[in-house]
Parts: sequence; C-alpha cells; structure tokens
Amino acid sequence: TFAYAASHDLQEPLRKIQSFGDRLAQRAGPQLAEADRDYLARMRGAAARMAALIEALLAYSRVSTAGQA
Repeated sequence: TFAYAASHDLQEPLRKIQSFGDRLAQRAGPQLAEADRDYLARMRGAAARMAALIEALLAYSRVSTAGQA
C-alpha cells in the first residue's frame, strides 16, 4: 500500500538525520554555543517525533492491509 511504501521511503533519510545529529552532539556538542546546542536538541527532538509518526503510519498500513481479504 501507499502508506507502507511511504513509511519505508521516509525512514532512510530520517535515520541519516538522526545519525548525523547524534554524531554532531557527540563530537561538537560541548564546544557549541548555547543557541546552537538548543537548535541541535530541537532538531533531534523533531527527528524523534518524525520517527514516531512514521512508525504509526507503518502500523496503520499493517492494520488496513490485514483487514483486507
């Protein structure tokens, strides 16, 4: 279904955002200015919310396809 394909297609770029955000926080986090650390935290929080939305979309696609004969 569309929801299933879309959720899988969205996961890879999101994993990159999460991975690079984690690396940036590890490597440069302490040296960043307070405002920049805030931006990084907001980005990582938004990525976590997006991951939850994608998982919900994937769960929805499973429910909707399981109900079909």
